[in-house]
Amino acid sequence: MVRYYCRNCSFKYSPKMPKARPPERCGNCGAFNSLSIEPDANQIIKESN
Repeated sequence: MVRYYCRNCSFKYSPKMPKARPPERCGNCGAFNSLSIEPDANQIIKESN
């Protein structure tokens, strides 16, 4: 499941549909184009080995 977070206010956003594009602006602070994909915890563990 892809999750996004706002780089401005760190608000977490999970789209209802898989592979959905993030909204253009954060629903929490209203910043435009501030949403980044949150890295998957499983990938982080694999990369650290």
